[in-house]
Formats: sequence, structure tokens, C-alpha cells
Amino acid sequence: MGYVMDIVRVAIALMVELILIAVFAVSLRYRNRVIEHYPGMRKAYDYMLSGWLLGAISKLVFLGLDLEDCGVIKLSPSTRALMAALGNILFALALVLFLLGWMFIITSVLVKYTLVPTLEFEEKENQKGTKAPHGVYLCLSRGKAYAVFLKFLSGRAGLIISRVPPKVIQRELKLKKTPVIWITKMEGENTIHPSRLPYLLEMLIGFMRREDTAKVILFEGLEYMIMENGFESMFKFLTTLKDHALLHKSTVIIPIEKEILTQKEFTLLKREFPVLKEVFGE
Repeated sequence: MGYVMDIVRVAIALMVELILIAVFAVSLRYRNRVIEHYPGMRKAYDYMLSGWLLGAISKLVFLGLDLEDCGVIKLSPSTRALMAALGNILFALALVLFLLGWMFIITSVLVKYTLVPTLEFEEKENQKGTKAPHGVYLCLSRGKAYAVFLKFLSGRAGLIISRVPPKVIQRELKLKKTPVIWITKMEGENTIHPSRLPYLLEMLIGFMRREDTAKVILFEGLEYMIMENGFESMFKFLTTLKDHALLHKSTVIIPIEKEILTQKEFTLLKREFPVLKEVFGE
């Protein structure tokens, strides 16, 4: 009976070993794809990937001890003690790596950009009473979109979401206080991956909700976002953004080149999001 139990124990240990190897192999295969979509998870993913590998190696060491218990192999007492110590050390390291990976996941999820509404320019006398239309509006000229954004920025808190690096667009528009979030696949401060639409939407809604200050947002790079996420996903994103902009009395200006869209897509956008010039003469 004891021999049968030893055989069952070895079979279970072997099955666990195969599962660990399979999980590591699958995780390694999809590593680049996962990191491409969630660059902030790189460290967490690599720590946990290393943990799977060390876990598989430690289980392989313990498997040798199980085989010795079944009489399949013969180990000297010193070798057995060495293997037991090595297995425990590897298992402990695997556990540490798992914990580090989990900590990085938690911090990556909890850390968010705190976009504090800040006035770049006090409202000028000659611009008092200038009303910024609430909602989401298209602008068919990038230069005009910049000009309208700067006009509405007087006396309002601004935010720029752009494919252009922050320092470049701040220098071009002569801005110092207005935050700029860079849409890029590179990791860094004040950057966001183009595929993280839910996170970006949450960030924008949080900015519009914060304080009672009027807000104006320049959302540049819609063409790139459509390429990365598809037109349907971006359309749903913008319709939700529009609802919150109307609710929180905010203005979102989106420069766009209609040449990159199909006629159907452009018509759908215009139906939901008016062109600023056609509606307000801006």
C-alpha cells in the first residue's frame, strides 16, 4: 500500500511539474504581446515569469527526492540533503518573485495621474464673456484647433492629449502650466499607451469632474488612436466622453484630417460631433 501511495505521489508531482513548465512556456510566448498592450506591467510580468521558471526548477529538484523515495533512483544522504536545501531555496526565491510581481501589479493599478486643473492664463478683459461650447467638437484644421484651444484657455483649466511630445507642444503653444499627456507606446512620465482607452477615459472624466473650474481639452491624435483601436472603439470612447463633457460643462476640441477616414466614418463623426466652425463660426 505504501508503495502505491509513493507511485501516486510521484505521478502527482510529475503532473504539477508539467503544468508549471506549460504555464511558463505560454507566458513566455505571449510576453511581448502583453507588454505591448500594458507596458506598465513589464516588471510585474517578468518577475512572475521568473517565478514560474524557478518554481518549475524547484519542483524538478523535489521530484528527484520523490523518485528516490519510490526506489527508482538511489541518493546518498548528503546528496539528498543538498537537493532538499536547493529545492527549498529555489522555491523561496520563486515565492519572493511572485510577491514582487504582485506588488508591481498593485502599484501599477493604483498609481494614477492626478491632473489638477490649473489656469494657464487669467481671463482677459477683452475675452470676458467668451463662451466655450460644452461637448466634443471636431476641427478640420490643426492650426485652427490650436488657436481655438488657446482662446478658450483664457480663464479655463486646460489639458492636452497628444501624439506630440509634451515639451514640443508646450514650446509650440507657449504653455507652462497646462498638463500634456503623450500618447505613445514608450514608457515614461505623463505617457499613456494608445490601447488603454478605459484608463484614458477615466483620466479625462476625473479631470472634468475635479473642482468647479471650467475646462477645455485639446485631444490630438485621433487618427493614430483609430489606427490602434479601430473606428468603432474610438467612436464609443468619444460618445462617452461627450456625455461627460456636457454633464461637467467642459469643452473638448479634436483636430482631425478627414482624408484618413472613409466617407461613412466621417459622416458618422459629424452627426455625433459637430464641426466647430460650422456651429460656432470658430
